[in-house]
Amino acid sequence: HPHYISTAYFDFSGVNANTECERRYAAFRSETKNRPLPDLTREALLEVVRGTPKLPQEVAEPTYAVGVAKQMAADSNILAFSDGWDARKLVDHAIDRFGRGNVLVRKHPGEPKDDRDDANLVKDTSATAIEFIAKCNRVMTINSSVGFEAMLYGKRTTMLGQNPFRFIAD
Repeated sequence: HPHYISTAYFDFSGVNANTECERRYAAFRSETKNRPLPDLTREALLEVVRGTPKLPQEVAEPTYAVGVAKQMAADSNILAFSDGWDARKLVDHAIDRFGRGNVLVRKHPGEPKDDRDDANLVKDTSATAIEFIAKCNRVMTINSSVGFEAMLYGKRTTMLGQNPFRFIAD
């Protein structure tokens, strides 16, 4: 809210790990094999869930090779489903691949300021995740929902932890 309509994904198996998402998708594709349904394009799906008109920042040319979407350090999803990744490892991995000046780091909006953060990082100050995503050619995260948003906007997305939508990103 306010950029997307309220949506929910209910899963009987898990939150990030062991979810039904990929199995449900495979079952849907199998069920519709003999009676094909038109697929929604990524753009059409974005319009279905959009709650506001396009923001001017959405059409900006990306200025960073990669955006790193961090999460709350003590969040249970990051603690339980990170596959050994943490924010520091994620940022270091992005810097190793793309170079320090090409990496834009967005902290979770609810995360308190951490004075131990590397002062040499390019820190995102965008008002919205949409604006952050537009600034980046691609997005990396452990299992943040910003990764799913990035895919909706057509950005190549790397999810390093367990995430119900990782199979799409992969």
